Amino acid sequence: MRTKNYKSLLCLVSSFFTFGSIAEVTVINPEASPLDLSVSANYTDDLNPTDNVDNKAYGLSLSAQGKLVAKGQGSWFMADYAANLEKFKVSEDSDIFSDDQDFNDYRIKLLGRFFFADAWHLDTQIQHRTDTQRYGKGISQLRNNVFDTDRLSENSAAFTLVYGNDTSSRFVSLKLFALEQSYNNNNDYATQFDMESQGAELDLAFRQSSVSSLLLKLEGKKEDYDSILRDDSNVYRALIGADWQPTGVSKLKVLLGMYWREFDTQESNSGLSWSFDYINKPTESWSVALSSSRLSQASNSELTSDSVRQDLGLNIDYIYSSQWGFGTYYSFAETEYEEPLGVRELEENKGGVSISLGLKKHSKVKLSLGTDSVSSSDGLIDYRQNEARLSWQLTL
Repeated sequence: MRTKNYKSLLCLVSSFFTFGSIAEVTVINPEASPLDLSVSANYTDDLNPTDNVDNKAYGLSLSAQGKLVAKGQGSWFMADYAANLEKFKVSEDSDIFSDDQDFNDYRIKLLGRFFFADAWHLDTQIQHRTDTQRYGKGISQLRNNVFDTDRLSENSAAFTLVYGNDTSSRFVSLKLFALEQSYNNNNDYATQFDMESQGAELDLAFRQSSVSSLLLKLEGKKEDYDSILRDDSNVYRALIGADWQPTGVSKLKVLLGMYWREFDTQESNSGLSWSFDYINKPTESWSVALSSSRLSQASNSELTSDSVRQDLGLNIDYIYSSQWGFGTYYSFAETEYEEPLGVRELEENKGGVSISLGLKKHSKVKLSLGTDSVSSSDGLIDYRQNEARLSWQLTL
């Protein structure tokens, strides 16, 4: 698969500054909040960018998430949940696009951790989630004139065997997982993306010094589509790198390697893969984080079963006082699709700012403004969405 070398180099160098989650053992925090509640009033200047009409819309949303943790004899248990109910009203009537639009999703994950020997434990995890995808997102991202939502239903399970007393810097883990994804049939293309995946991951972190650890990640999985029109494949990835925390205010994580994807019928491919993360807190008020990654992933184009995505992100947060806080973010992503007629590229630019005001110890009001620009190399996709959100958030 072809890539633009200068863009790969840009993301590779820039991403030397970010904080991520590769090669980390799941943390169970008994002090985690059992409920975070948010109520929001929303506005977007284009709810459905897949058509050529600006669908201005106003909406309300209610979201809740939290973690429930219990401790037994030689075991830990955690229930991790999230739900979001969102309803929009389109300001102008349309003959083919409903005035009332609902986007609802939820997730429930159950984790059990069992300690059975010195430094050994086993994590068992199951998860179910649903996602009503926004227009122009998910599997409708590369399409025009979509007037009904796609709803994803996903089930997954995993078993992870871990060895290590201090898993923050020294451990070995082996993970076996399985995943099943299916879509409703509101749109005739949706069922072409139904798939199953099984695989394994091996992660190793070896403490080299008091401030650094060596990291290794090996993974392989098989992706099987239900549709005979889609090409099944096996994908492998090998990464090696380091975790470095020279002071208490900064942390750098670097992993670099290769991916290989082998198809049943089409030509196999390989390429560079990475995950680089950095976070810096120069003062108690400021926090700066950058991130970047490149990987081969399941494609949201039915014309190919493979896509390669590379991204770069920046987040800056500033706490002005015990009540006031400010934040800004920017992200760039480029995805390449090796389709029968050639390579198609999709570019995404997102940015936004936010301001928050603490009302009491456990609640705050937040105003967020964001923009999302998406374009494809063939000119079929080219739009910008702007959104505003005013929310009240409560943490118990």
